[in-house]
Amino acid sequence: MIYVRDDDVLLPSRQWPDPLARFKEVHEMLADFDFVIHIPTLLTSELDRYPEAIDYIRRETNDGWMIPEFHGTSHIDYADLTPEEILQDYKKGQDWFKAHLGVEFTRHYTPWGAGEDERGAHIKPTAVAAGVVVVTCAALLEPEHIIADPYATYEKYESREIFIHWWAGIGKLERALTKIKP
Repeated sequence: MIYVRDDDVLLPSRQWPDPLARFKEVHEMLADFDFVIHIPTLLTSELDRYPEAIDYIRRETNDGWMIPEFHGTSHIDYADLTPEEILQDYKKGQDWFKAHLGVEFTRHYTPWGAGEDERGAHIKPTAVAAGVVVVTCAALLEPEHIIADPYATYEKYESREIFIHWWAGIGKLERALTKIKP
């Protein structure tokens, strides 16, 4: 499998007046590739405004096409929070995930890669205490990297995560996935 990490799901964008339609468009394109799993990193406060999105994500998760993970209860810099505040946010996020999606998150994809540097050095140990793995922006694999790789194959990128934002263009992502299609 190849995983596509999709950050800031449904965060408002001037470029896309209907964020839910755009999110679905991205997901449906990914579903055309049977070797891809979509990992939307969710901001729970944004999803509360889109009940239809919650149903859609729950259904696609149950069908095995998505693995929703935590981006935050809101789009904040977790390096600014104390360990206690992070744990409270994880609890609030887990409660939301269980109530709305019927699953628990196992990873925290931090906004702006918090936890990568000394400012956020407290984030990873706090997450470990909560049973959560922090994923930062270190070593991101973007569609452009695959497109530019003359030796790109499925085997080379198997089990890797490709990073996108749902609101960005998907042409490059589609080209990258087509290039490595087994």
